[in-house]
Amino acid sequence: MDEDKRDEKLGRAIVGVTWLIFAAKFIVVVSVIALAVLYFVGKPLWLAPIIAIVIFAVYRLFWRLIWMFIGWAGRQ
Repeated sequence: MDEDKRDEKLGRAIVGVTWLIFAAKFIVVVSVIALAVLYFVGKPLWLAPIIAIVIFAVYRLFWRLIWMFIGWAGRQ
């Protein structure tokens, strides 16, 4: 039983680290795209990381709602 808990903790750590790497990559890529768009539009460039974080939050919310709907539909 102790080995199972250890494996579960290791799995959670790996998933957590990979999720953080994904989030960082997502935010950097969207930031670069937003930076280019803001540059051509003539808006302040410091908005790019804020836009990226907001888009990431919307992305996460979208997938949470999808999974909640799948769970709700599966119960019925």
